[in-house]
Amino acid sequence: GADCTKLWAGGGEKEGDKQVVAMGEFPTKNVAAITVVQLGQSVQLMVLFPILVFMVKSYRVVDPDDAAAVSSYAGFLASAFPMGMVVGSFVWGKVSDRVGRKPVLAIGCTAAVGASLALGFVNNYYLAVAIRLTSGLLNSITIMLKCIAGEILDKSNSALGMSILTLGWNVGTVLGPFIGGVLQCDGILGISCQGALSIFERKPFLMAMGWTAFLSFISLLISVFVLPETMNKHRHVYEVIPGDAETELAEMANGANDLEGKGQGTGGENAQHRTASNGTHSPDEESAGLIKEEKPEKKEVRLLEHQQVLIVLATYVGVALVFILYDEVFPIFCAAPIEKGGLNFSSQDIGVLIGLGGLACFPFSMVVYPYVVKRKGEAWAAQVGFFMSSLMFLGPPVSSLMADQEKFLWAFLLLLSFFRNAAASMSFTAIITIMNQVAPEGKLGELNGIGQGLGSIVRTVGPASGGLLWAASMKMHVAYHQFFAFSLMSMISAGVYYVSTYLKNSEENVHVHGK
Repeated sequence: GADCTKLWAGGGEKEGDKQVVAMGEFPTKNVAAITVVQLGQSVQLMVLFPILVFMVKSYRVVDPDDAAAVSSYAGFLASAFPMGMVVGSFVWGKVSDRVGRKPVLAIGCTAAVGASLALGFVNNYYLAVAIRLTSGLLNSITIMLKCIAGEILDKSNSALGMSILTLGWNVGTVLGPFIGGVLQCDGILGISCQGALSIFERKPFLMAMGWTAFLSFISLLISVFVLPETMNKHRHVYEVIPGDAETELAEMANGANDLEGKGQGTGGENAQHRTASNGTHSPDEESAGLIKEEKPEKKEVRLLEHQQVLIVLATYVGVALVFILYDEVFPIFCAAPIEKGGLNFSSQDIGVLIGLGGLACFPFSMVVYPYVVKRKGEAWAAQVGFFMSSLMFLGPPVSSLMADQEKFLWAFLLLLSFFRNAAASMSFTAIITIMNQVAPEGKLGELNGIGQGLGSIVRTVGPASGGLLWAASMKMHVAYHQFFAFSLMSMISAGVYYVSTYLKNSEENVHVHGK
């Protein structure tokens, strides 16, 4: 008989001349809308990094010439936003499961607009920290975008849709630092702040934060006027061409709440025994559950009792941790003197290297990832990403052995930067897609909130941990100490890969929704 889990996933099932087809066009407008919002969120997160040190110096909270103190205060200011998200993420996911995605998304966008403008005007360090902390607490944008993506996409288009959403994030990671570092008075763009623009001379960070607020305002308009409410509207609807057993299966698939689990309640094989001439049903049909007089009572879903939910959360936290560690340690490694195991790069060299690597991953996200998912599924794609990252993390210390060969070094580093972004794109996109698939009915927002909250904890402690990890390797005073930090990342990534081997593709995860 036909496998109902394949029907839910949109794969369809064919027996002879009978076929069940999952209907669903690609939601171009909605995917474009959430991608723009994703870009604005990415800019908001990344815009401060080029100017954090200068902001701390302008606040005069410490001696501007005390580099260590300035770095410490800048790090705390950077951590304030994810610290707020640690608390807010666990709350907003549950709230959205009750009131809907649109109002919660609108609250997050409104908070982003206000916080960006306020940060452009503020002259006090502690007030700036309070603004970032409050902004993180009220920020629900990423959680809602994941939920909406999971509710507007199905098996036939999720790979392309999630790739486009990831592309929006990648564009923001390039655009954010550009806005923060370049949009300044008398900067490299030669912007003159005279007359009516003199306010930007007095408030040197207002121009960058003003553009950030503008992008968040666009996101607010999209959340209110463009995006539909998607909660409880993500059932997959099926058309039947023709066939008796398949008709029964499709009707039951469209009544998603009637599904008790994989292979249960579908009557795929027994439905073939129906006596079409008199409309009666065999005892086998009744025992298989095809004739239902009453719907069973729904049981309270305990989210963390599902094995696949726990595996997805563990892999998500693991991959977030290793990439945050890498993103913190890699620039420190590049800037370190050659005799200390580094590359002696300037900040401009590091910026060019990271930027070019980010641009290179765009075609990968749009072409390679959808192809891999179509052929092998999301779980396999995630495993490939984790395996790639476990090898890639060993690349930087190897590059230090060729520091005196500039051309070969740059070619190697650019290839390494490309693989870093390709592995991250494949890993995060696949695991977020699977997270949406395994969420029990009515728990999508809560699950994404838990995932985002755990990720925010990692983002809060990750940067400091990366710095301490590199400092610890420096204190070893042994040859090739630069391999220590990156080898540890590689081992963590290998552990995440092992856990990911227990992930299941969408066809196998469908039973979770009905429980």
